[in-house]
Amino acid sequence: EARDLERNIQEEMGLPASKLVMEKFSVSKTPTGYGQPLELACSATATGLAQRSGDRWLLSMNPLTAGFTSPFTEEVRKTPIWYTSGGRVVLEGDLRLPPGATVVELPLPEEFAGPDGIRGRVTFEQGERDGVPFVHTRLEYDQPYVVGYDKYLSWKLYVADIARLSQSRCVITLPEARKEVD
Repeated sequence: EARDLERNIQEEMGLPASKLVMEKFSVSKTPTGYGQPLELACSATATGLAQRSGDRWLLSMNPLTAGFTSPFTEEVRKTPIWYTSGGRVVLEGDLRLPPGATVVELPLPEEFAGPDGIRGRVTFEQGERDGVPFVHTRLEYDQPYVVGYDKYLSWKLYVADIARLSQSRCVITLPEARKEVD
């Protein structure tokens, strides 16, 4: 049953299985009323989400959406877009860095807007817990159930913003003895 939940969540989110392995899913918070979120927790490991550039590393800030691109390429649309689910999507987590790693540069927070007043934003913070540096990342956006054909261009630009912000990277340095990021 737990494996089915993990597989269903990965399929729903379209996760790049070759880069990110998520496991130990649990429901951390159930909705208490209409409009309340269902929160899921898991642990994840990833490979290939950092690239070396001289003595620094470029680290992907949103591993859950690494590789996401907008599927909307048409100039116009004559029918609505229907989604199987809608609401507020929030993807957040902590990227643990090796001891001694230093964050040189974080992306700036950014907000973006779509049709009918829907909004999204991305934020990044750095910290340390029990001597281990980490970067906290949060990407949140609204997804309607239906996007009218007359709102297509605005929706296309909104999804392009999500894709662009999914590629955000921070710059870190690592101690010479350790050249991997968990």
